[in-house]
Amino acid sequence: MRNKELVIVFPIFDGVTEKFVLLGERLKNPWMNLFSGFGGNVEEGDKNSLQRQVIELYQEAKIIAKETDIVKKAEFVIDIKGKEPKLLHVYTVNEFSGKGERTKEMRPEWFSFHNLPIHKMIRGDEFWVPRILAGEYLTGIIFRDAKLNFIDIEIRLSGSRFF
Repeated sequence: MRNKELVIVFPIFDGVTEKFVLLGERLKNPWMNLFSGFGGNVEEGDKNSLQRQVIELYQEAKIIAKETDIVKKAEFVIDIKGKEPKLLHVYTVNEFSGKGERTKEMRPEWFSFHNLPIHKMIRGDEFWVPRILAGEYLTGIIFRDAKLNFIDIEIRLSGSRFF
């Protein structure tokens, strides 16, 4: 069975004078050497997307979090030309243990909300990651070609927190 759902989480540390987000530099294709949040495909046997998110966060950054501490911030349809669309669940987490450790998949690095590595992030993320970090709740569609290159994005601000 093909996976139809994806998860991604952004661990957040609220410092005294500014906030920081943990991003991971991907060490494997298709987005090798680019930064993003931590996540992957929801797999058969997962009870829900939150369970998968807890697993992925630990596997990719050695961060331990509870499902109850993960907060949904956005939901996007990923429309890949010639393939079945996928649903991306986007989360943040403020309560966790660990500082982020390099794994075979990711090299974690903390960034100030005001100094995100936009030019080194997965193309398209620059349109929505800063907005969810600013507290907006978003829905939309991300369009990619068959090689996963970014084409376009449609973003809608949710009028209420419906997640």
